[in-house]
Amino acid sequence: MRALDFYSLPRPQQDRLVDSLVGRGVPEPVLLRPGPNRRHLLGLLISALAAGAWLALFLIGLGDLSSALALHPIPATAAHVGLAAVAVGGVLHVLAWRARVGALPFAPGIYLFPANVVDAREPRLVVHALGEVTAVAPGSGASVRLELPRGTIELPVSDPARVPEAVARVDGLRQRAASALTDAERFEQDPLEAPTMLSPLAPTVPLARDAAVWEARPRVVAAALGLLLGAGVFVLRNRLSDDRMLAYVTAKNDVPTYERYLERGQRHREQIARVALPRAQLSAAIAEGTVDAIDAFRERSPHQEILQEVEHARRVALVREFEQVRAAQTFDALLGYAEKYPDHGIGKPWDDARAQLYESALARVARSIPGDAESVRSFAERLTRYSEKVGTRREGAGYRGPAAHVRLVREPSTTLSRADGAIRQNPMFNGTTAYVTRYFGPERLEPRENELAAALARRLSAVFPRELLTFESGPTLTPEAASALELESPTLLVHYRVEWSGGAFANRNPRAVLVGLLVFFRTSFVVPGDDQPLTTKFTAAENVARSVLEGYEGKPADGALETQVYGDMTQRAFKQLETRYLQRWVADEKGSPP
Repeated sequence: MRALDFYSLPRPQQDRLVDSLVGRGVPEPVLLRPGPNRRHLLGLLISALAAGAWLALFLIGLGDLSSALALHPIPATAAHVGLAAVAVGGVLHVLAWRARVGALPFAPGIYLFPANVVDAREPRLVVHALGEVTAVAPGSGASVRLELPRGTIELPVSDPARVPEAVARVDGLRQRAASALTDAERFEQDPLEAPTMLSPLAPTVPLARDAAVWEARPRVVAAALGLLLGAGVFVLRNRLSDDRMLAYVTAKNDVPTYERYLERGQRHREQIARVALPRAQLSAAIAEGTVDAIDAFRERSPHQEILQEVEHARRVALVREFEQVRAAQTFDALLGYAEKYPDHGIGKPWDDARAQLYESALARVARSIPGDAESVRSFAERLTRYSEKVGTRREGAGYRGPAAHVRLVREPSTTLSRADGAIRQNPMFNGTTAYVTRYFGPERLEPRENELAAALARRLSAVFPRELLTFESGPTLTPEAASALELESPTLLVHYRVEWSGGAFANRNPRAVLVGLLVFFRTSFVVPGDDQPLTTKFTAAENVARSVLEGYEGKPADGALETQVYGDMTQRAFKQLETRYLQRWVADEKGSPP
């Protein structure tokens, strides 16, 4: 067997071979199997397999947000390039083969000549000397099979009935080819024998073919195209996958999906991070229905790109929460709202809601006031307006209005010293411990004064809601101090003085000389900036209680009886004042209004 390149043969030899192959010269083919060599079509299969693998690689993780291969990493470019090169190379291989075969000056096929078998299915000729054939036999179908050391060749016979004849003829040619041939016989039997005589007019330049680069170097071209296509498809595929992920997360439109995109995606990261994700987070915060949720979102997430949406959502949440606290109609709810959101910007509706709270508080106070106490009701309204103007302050877990003070003013007595004279002249006088003035000094009165002030503060605190006013008691004042007092808050001043009632009572057992008392009370409830204080007057007449005297057996210690008697009288007078004053504020207070 020998291999020859058709285009490397001398021109006379090329022309003689072409003439023999096309049947214009000698020798003529004995048998012929037309058609090109199909083995090159294997390149299409390889190309298809490579293209399939490339498509599978293209689709792996495409647009899949849960896949680590949603975007192929840079090293995957090599796989894209390699598969692209193989796919392109297979196609180029087949195209190059078709171009080479199509350019031949003869019909491709396997030709049997008397001296040899010429495989002329492509420019590279494979020549088997007929003497190399080891056996000739009928082939499958209507054909003659030639056994060669490296395979078999089957050549078709047009008439099946003539197959035996064809086998015999070929076998005869084989045997003859094994014998020695003269040059003339060899020339007549072998189309590749060069002619001995040449026409001077015959062309001498060999037939040649200039192959294109892609045909001459298909592997280089395939590698170059594979690099371009593979890299290009790698980039295109990742862009497409990124866009599909974007479409998916946009359709889902929730925070976890956007966050997963930021883990996988690339092209739209800024759009997602600055707009879509904050918008989804804002939607989640809005769904919670609280200003706190939106404020928490504002603190933890960038939102400059959707700032107007955030502010609108917060405004809506502020209004919705305001409506809830307004419906609650409590100071704690409304003032807590304003304290929590000082920038709420609700404006007039909030002011109206606050004013309504004060109106409601005033209405509760007014309901407790006796129906005929119009002056008290009017004063309560002025107190409320003062409280509304000053406002409330937080105290612990709640709120309290401005403080109102209760102060007693102790005025000097003008008659108790004369009572001491009357006691001294009484036959039952038993010493200086009987003097009444000894029992109405500051050290004796202050504890009871403090009790009265505290009681009034406590009882009035029960009348007024703590968000309106909170009453506090203070130390007793002298008339001079009361006159010089600059009132900075509502103050109830209780002026009082203790006087002698004009008579003396002598008791034998236990021995004592005691006097009756008159306690004159004058109250003035003052509001800063208001020139119409609420005033009252009341006089308590107190006599010695027999029950106190009857409680003693034997002689009491010096001053013990007087201390108890005058203390009891003072306590009763103060209690009367407390009760009668509260009757002006509370309709169901026992007793009758003064």
